[in-house]
Amino acid sequence: MLIFIFTLSNYLTVHSQDEPKEPLAKLWNIENDEIPKYLSIEKNLSIVDEILKPLLDDDNFGGTYINVIQNMIFINTLNFTKAEEIKNNTEIRQYINLLNFTIANNSTAKLSSRFQDIDNLAKSYIPKYCIGYINSEINNIIIASCNETRNEINNTAFINAINDRMYNPIFTYYNCFNESSSRKSGDIVKRNIVNRILAGDGLDTDQGTCSAGFWA
Repeated sequence: MLIFIFTLSNYLTVHSQDEPKEPLAKLWNIENDEIPKYLSIEKNLSIVDEILKPLLDDDNFGGTYINVIQNMIFINTLNFTKAEEIKNNTEIRQYINLLNFTIANNSTAKLSSRFQDIDNLAKSYIPKYCIGYINSEINNIIIASCNETRNEINNTAFINAINDRMYNPIFTYYNCFNESSSRKSGDIVKRNIVNRILAGDGLDTDQGTCSAGFWA
């Protein structure tokens, strides 16, 4: 009986180690059984973040982002005098150990203004398979597009117009197409550019390829 229990224990241990990781476990690089703990941390940080955000003006701060693993809210900060005022706010004092005011280059006002202009450029040039958004963690605008279309006339004109304004967003390119995703028809479907969406990795057409879209 003792041998059976020992063997069963080893069997369970081996198979528990082989258990595939849940998406959140992969995202946070944790074990599956740690997910409830970090979900609780995320919920608490989100509550504090909602209390904090109304106190951050758009000229002296550049947004916030949550790091669940570090149990910390990072605040992009341009004016640390204002940061000290917030630390002394009666609503915030009890959460001060969860806050990290980090030096930043871009205010929310600057990013929002530049993003709106880039959005207008996108509507004018209509680049193919292009997505833009403000990334608070990087404190900059990200413009993601496909390697397959980066040299298209509209895409090149769009990027040149942005560079002429010296906004210095971050451009990233991905391999978007493969043989199975190629269109059966040669026509390009015209798509409207969406100004704001809640979240996501991209916008899809019926054919499953990425559509042009901008969100803040």
